[in-house]
Amino acid sequence: MRSSSYLLALVACAVIVVAVAWAAGSDAMPDRGDVRSTDSGRFNTLIPSEHEALEQCVVCHRISADGPERSAPSLWGIVGARKARAHWFGYSLALSQQTGSWTTDAIDAYLADPEAYLPGTSKTLSRVRDPEQRKQIITALQSLSAH
Repeated sequence: MRSSSYLLALVACAVIVVAVAWAAGSDAMPDRGDVRSTDSGRFNTLIPSEHEALEQCVVCHRISADGPERSAPSLWGIVGARKARAHWFGYSLALSQQTGSWTTDAIDAYLADPEAYLPGTSKTLSRVRDPEQRKQIITALQSLSAH
């Protein structure tokens, strides 16, 4: 048990380092084709509060309307979108069986406690306990659309 906690902490640290390097536009980021340039253009157009709110998300999710996929489905247009919409992604059974769309209330509940909202999810997201932080993330996600 202790070694799995250590491994989890090590992975979390690695994710944070990658996120900080990416957000800073570091050349230390691994070459992923034009993913970084496509998304960094969109990321840099966000207002500061949206930029800060999505910093953790962009490690895995694309936030631009087009461009190559990342390790998780794009967040472009996610608010109001059908759940488990990316045909190429291997969603958990729990999420793949969900119906409906990602409303702001659903996103809020998912961010607050992914496992409670969707038992059996494979999402590796830490709970976002602060309601104000969740509101900022949702506001930023709402900006990711053509509307």
